[in-house]
Amino acid sequence: MSQEIRAAEQGTGRLKLLDCHTHSPETGCQAIRSLTYTEWRLLQKSTVSQSCLQDCPDFAERMKRKALRVRSEGSIPPYVTEAESRKQHSDSPLCNSLEWSGGVAIEEGQLYSIGFHPWSLPPEGSLTALIDQMQSRLASTPQIVAIGECGIDKVRSNATRSEQLVWLEAQMRLACQLDRPILLHTVRAWAEMIEMRSQMAQEFAQLPPMVLHGFRARGAVAQMMLSKGFALSFGRRYDAEALHLAYEAKALLVETDEIPDELTHRKAIEATYTHLAEELATTPEALVSQVAATPFWQQIEG
Repeated sequence: MSQEIRAAEQGTGRLKLLDCHTHSPETGCQAIRSLTYTEWRLLQKSTVSQSCLQDCPDFAERMKRKALRVRSEGSIPPYVTEAESRKQHSDSPLCNSLEWSGGVAIEEGQLYSIGFHPWSLPPEGSLTALIDQMQSRLASTPQIVAIGECGIDKVRSNATRSEQLVWLEAQMRLACQLDRPILLHTVRAWAEMIEMRSQMAQEFAQLPPMVLHGFRARGAVAQMMLSKGFALSFGRRYDAEALHLAYEAKALLVETDEIPDELTHRKAIEATYTHLAEELATTPEALVSQVAATPFWQQIEG
């Protein structure tokens, strides 16, 4: 840990190390946890409060057993309405909401993104229904603040290039319609991504922040994508020239897509900010400030 981060923790409070993309479940409001379709498709809202879980341990235990049964059977739990929850627990106030889904819960104070990853796309025939389902999740769950990750991968995918483009277009259009930031997985498909953004620019007066996550391409590619309006997100592995270009363009974000087994999320994001700041010959505080000022985080936290 850098001296600056340590000093901040010992002072008035910790530095808010913003993480735009992680798969770690042990995060908070400073990180966006990316859920795959396998995870988010089962989300079912339940108005069970924290006090209810504390005051009625028998009910909490039944809910846990239901989640485990759903996970083992692969079925979708029934929707639990507020009226039903109040009927079962008339003595427990309903103040906070949890969402149970086979072991995945939407937690208060945690941010999320949802999307269809190019590695495991559903059949194209289900696109309309599933995009509608995604729109419903985004509308009903304030903690889901971004779309993604989604994109095109010419090296690894269960779908053809044309099928990937159809799914990307649908998700990018939804992001534009709802004005939600979008996190993009791009492997050897820079021209396609530029073309898709250009197409959206012709349809919409204003585009949401579009982030190329896990960016590892060389400086020339970084310069090209930055000039087209994309932001770049960096983790443990990156090209130094690309990193400097994104920093100079004030379009740099930080992520922990890959976390070594021996590290917690907090340790991993601290190490990433410290390392990137050292490469940029700046302080973690300066890097934190610039990341927080990007349109991506300004929109999410505004």
